[in-house]
Order: sequence, then structure tokens, then C-alpha cells
Amino acid sequence: MQNCTRLMRNAALPALAAALLCALSCSVGSNRMMPNTYAYIAVYDQTGAGSIGQYRMASTGTLSPMSPATVPAGFSPTGLSIAPGSNHLYALDTTEYAGTFLQFSINSAGTLSTSPLASSGPDVTPYPFTLTPNGRFVLIPALPNGLGTLSSYSISASGALTFVSTVSAGLDPCAVAIDPTGKFAYVADNTAAVILEYGIAADGTLSQIGSISTGLHTNSPYFVGFSPEGFLYSAGCCQLQAVSEYSVDSSTGALTHLNDFPTGDNQSSVPWSIAFDPTGAYAYVTNTDSQLSGYTIASFTVNKSTGALTRNGADTPTVGAYQVAIDPSGKFVFAASQSTVYEFKISSSGTLVSNGTLSLPGTLTEQTSGGIVFAQH
Repeated sequence: MQNCTRLMRNAALPALAAALLCALSCSVGSNRMMPNTYAYIAVYDQTGAGSIGQYRMASTGTLSPMSPATVPAGFSPTGLSIAPGSNHLYALDTTEYAGTFLQFSINSAGTLSTSPLASSGPDVTPYPFTLTPNGRFVLIPALPNGLGTLSSYSISASGALTFVSTVSAGLDPCAVAIDPTGKFAYVADNTAAVILEYGIAADGTLSQIGSISTGLHTNSPYFVGFSPEGFLYSAGCCQLQAVSEYSVDSSTGALTHLNDFPTGDNQSSVPWSIAFDPTGAYAYVTNTDSQLSGYTIASFTVNKSTGALTRNGADTPTVGAYQVAIDPSGKFVFAASQSTVYEFKISSSGTLVSNGTLSLPGTLTEQTSGGIVFAQH
């Protein structure tokens, strides 16, 4: 069984999907212009130089490079996150066995500038991290000495990160999802084939609640994410070519498996990341395949009451797209391969309409979440 570290390193990417974060939102009154939308994408050029590409999104949904087109970001930046309601963008500068937090400020024109170092990162292979909905805390899984951990850091008004707590996190913690209330966190343990459940205290302290096996469902999960309605979805390898859905007990945080939804057209299809439009009406899943030409995006309608997914038209072909993301307006979808971003419009029925492509200035460094984030200003 491949663990998350090998999955990420072998694909020359690491773990999108996540989950889009929209920050710097401007209230729009009758006498104010609509905010501009900016996209940030983590890449590296395989010479030891990592960067974050910065783009402005046109009203038509296409991305165009800003000036400068990229901002230096260490060796291999991963885990892009924007603190809600702030101008702080975070990343992890990763090497094979270490990571350092990077912090950037977003100015009024949408361009990035390096801020003072937020905090030292974990001393081990890091994974993409996740911010709580209120933007007060960040959670990051790591793998010191072959044993998984989950750590929390608080975020000050200036954007500085301060360590809060660490708890154990299984054998191979790949990804973290935080429920919309900010009370509970869930970690995909790829090697143990479980989803670990945690409580988040008001001060950011973590406590483990329990776990749920994914052996009969997602199998070995490497992605977890929430719909706007609060249902948890996981994707993984390898026996079940489907996304698994779970409900969350609002009092205890315990997960209950509800259903599995096939996403590919053949047995070699493996769901990799999932994104929901802001209304929660539509979902999009990237499917990987043994051949790059077999990668697709599956479109679904979502039953908001039950969280059930229903296929919505034919799959959309791509070449090697792992990651899927939706802009804050909910009108456009972006799917990223190693060197190309596929741009789509969302039709009135929720299906995808091709809207062009964008060539990246390097190789994408994220597979399922945190490689593409959006801000508005």
C-alpha cells in the first residue's frame, strides 16, 4: 500500500482539494464595484526554486498572470491557505523531511509580499494544513519518527502563528478537514484506513474523540472535505472507485457512514479531490487513472438534505488533472494537472463548459488541497 508521502512525492506534487478559502471579501453596496478575484497557485521548477504564481481572474472566468507572475517561496511550497477576513496567505516550504511555515501579505492590488516568518514548521515531512472557519487556528498533520501527529497553532491579529497543542494522529495522516462549525476536525489516515475524529476547544486545544474505519468504503483515504451543508466526504484507494459520505453528530463529532458514490467509468478510476459550489448544489470530483489521458472530472448534483450525490452528465476529460477548485462566485471551476490549469464555466444545470487553459510556470506542488486558493479585494 502506498502511503501519502509516496503518493505525493512520486507524483511530483503533494496533497487539492479541498477546500477553497475566500478571503479579503469586500461588502458590495449599490454604489460599490464588485471585488476583484485573485488566484494563487504553488509551483516549483525542479531546480530547487519554488514559487507562488499569482493571477487575476477576469469576469469571464479566465486567469491571467499578474506582475510579477511569481513570488519566491523556498524549495517546494505546499498547503496554501488564506486566513478568512484577512490579507494573510500561508504556505509550507517543504523538503523531504522538514518544513517551515511561510507567510505572505496580500496588498490591495492582489500581489503578494513576504511577511516576517510566521513560525517554525514541524521537523518532519509535512502535509497541507487547514484553517478553522473563523480563521483563529490552523491545524497541521505531520509524521515524526514514523508516528502521525496533529498540531494546532493560533493566529494573531498580525498573522503570527503560535503553537497550541499536539495529539497523536495514527500512522499516516494525509489530510485534515474541519467541520463548518469549527468544533471538530477529521484526519485521513491512509495507512490504517481510518478517519480520526478530534474535538477543537475554544482555545484551539485538540482532543481525540474516536475514529471510523474506511476499510469497507474509501479503503485507504487520502482526502477528506466538507460540503456547505456539513456532510463529510472522503476519497481514497483502491478497491472502491467512489467517494464516501459521512454525517457528523453535532454533539459528539462522531461520524456515521451514509453512502458511497461511484465517480469513474472503469476499475482503474480513483477519485482524488472534490469541490462544492458555494450554494452546495453541485459537486465536482477529479478521477485519476493509470493513464494520464484517462483522467476526468465527474459532475454531480447534491441533495442538500441528505448529502447524496447524483451524476450530472458525462465526465469531462482532462490530461492528468488531480486537483479541482471553484472560485468564490461559484461560477467557474479550475482543475490542475502538473503543468496546466483547465478552466470551466458552470452551466445553469451544473455541467462544465470548457473555458480555456492556463500554462503554469512550473510543476504544481499539490494534488488534492491547498495548491490553488482564491482571494477577493
